Amino acid sequence: MKIKSIFLVLLSCMLWANCSLIDPVQGFYSASIETRDNPAGNPDQSSLSALTPTPDTVEINPITAIPVKAWLVMAYVENNIFLRAISAVDEPWRELGPTGNPVTTRFAASSNLEQLWFSLYSGEDNGLTVMNVTSENSSDLIPLLKSKELPPEKKELLKAEFLREDQPTQVWSQGGTRLAFLDVPTGDKTRLMLYDTSTKSRSAIGPSVNDVTAPIWSPDDQWILYQTIDGFTAQGLPRVTGMRAVRSDGSEDRLLYTPVSLRETVLGWLSADTFVVQSMIERGNRDLRLVSLKDGSSRSLNAGLIKNAGWDDRFQTAMYLLTASETNNEQPNGVYAITASSPQRIILPGKWTSLQFFKQPGIWIASMPGEIGIIKPDGTTSRIKGITAVTAVSPDGKYLVASSQDSGSALYTIDGSPVVSLSNKPVEKAFFTPDSRKLYFTVEN
Repeated sequence: MKIKSIFLVLLSCMLWANCSLIDPVQGFYSASIETRDNPAGNPDQSSLSALTPTPDTVEINPITAIPVKAWLVMAYVENNIFLRAISAVDEPWRELGPTGNPVTTRFAASSNLEQLWFSLYSGEDNGLTVMNVTSENSSDLIPLLKSKELPPEKKELLKAEFLREDQPTQVWSQGGTRLAFLDVPTGDKTRLMLYDTSTKSRSAIGPSVNDVTAPIWSPDDQWILYQTIDGFTAQGLPRVTGMRAVRSDGSEDRLLYTPVSLRETVLGWLSADTFVVQSMIERGNRDLRLVSLKDGSSRSLNAGLIKNAGWDDRFQTAMYLLTASETNNEQPNGVYAITASSPQRIILPGKWTSLQFFKQPGIWIASMPGEIGIIKPDGTTSRIKGITAVTAVSPDGKYLVASSQDSGSALYTIDGSPVVSLSNKPVEKAFFTPDSRKLYFTVEN
């Protein structure tokens, strides 16, 4: 494989957010904000300087930022593809060994600040690698597609399911030491598995006869939600037959309800025993509901066709887009909010085409061609023209990494004031350190 050098560019401003995607890119850059010499945070072109790359600094593919002592785990390409963990507090980087092609890999990480565990699914070897960033000899490879009976077309469907971004097939407990994941032991049926990092043991949990998908931990780690399915549709979507919950110790398994949709997506939790779910039909998502973990009873929050729904745990609020183009939607276009105790209300009018929620700062970003709308945790809103897409928001909620109408990208303050130009191309991925004082980002070429 041809080795490609990259350059680290030091910017004159000081800025790790969480991202769980793996995408191939052509460059990796870092920016730090020095306010002593540039107190206003304005671009200072005289301070831009290129740093000489180390001999093995080559094409790099960022994977994610783990919010634990600020370790950025990424894949870099040399003669092979390797994992490397970069410290935001200037500890020596850690080489974590080879990995599969980032294009066919899915990543998950513990959110517990004392647990540095993460897992990688590789579509190339059909295995799940479990690893700890700072522990030696902690790597464990778990085969997933173990069935010898799978025809090629079925294997490709299952690989696609393992690689889904909207409903991951590997998820870490809140405590950060247990991993719920799916495997295929025989035939073509997936089963729910549990991996314990303290013993490196794995065991099946829940009924083994059903085809399952989409595990979700409850906030207290006592339950795992999952869905049973009956094969896949022609579009590759699973046919959902039930939403179930199993105790994490395997002592009890419950059928909560039988969906009438193509897919159920759990958005978040109202409490330890009540979750928020949306149903997907052919034209979009419909009917946000609160569902009891105790008996499966539910209450509808909204009955219209909606898009880009999300849930803010801190304020126990669902937000989503409503557009007049959808059938039976008579409300004005815009971002709407709804809670368990208050009716639907419009928050930000406009013909928005997408809605993103950045959980750490608690900020919602709506976008349309040439404009974004910002909804802050305090409920205030603002609009910024000239920005087409936001890639990241700093954990303190003060900075945006965004692309502009001319396809360039820059660091902005939350009110839209440019701080420094990052590239004349759109930023593909961006990762803030937890203290919001350093930024790593990638651009094509």
